[in-house]
Amino acid sequence: MKNLSIGKKLSFTFGIILILYIGALFIALFLGMRTVGNSFSGFYSGPHEVIYTAVDLRRAIQIVEKDLLKMTTQNNQEELTQCQEEMNQAVEDFSSDITFLKNNLTSCVRQVKMLAKGPQKG
Repeated sequence: MKNLSIGKKLSFTFGIILILYIGALFIALFLGMRTVGNSFSGFYSGPHEVIYTAVDLRRAIQIVEKDLLKMTTQNNQEELTQCQEEMNQAVEDFSSDITFLKNNLTSCVRQVKMLAKGPQKG
């Protein structure tokens, strides 16, 4: 190294720094992508499913409300039967959504159990 000119010493040092930089960049990208991938995998199998189920739960409640209103205002037996079937399907969806939330929701467990019990009298 003593016998090399200044230009060659600088080029050699720059090459070493460049190789170390590329190595660090490759390691950071590889580990970063793996970490981000695992985070998204956990998100889509956990909190995202809970959010989707909560929206579906809200939709089922709105369908039941709509059908109850239709049933009180309709006189046509055919439409009453259709509303009853639609409401029964929404109640089944509601029950399955509550079961899913009970099994998968880690926070707000007390509120989910209270919602599953239904309205309290008194």
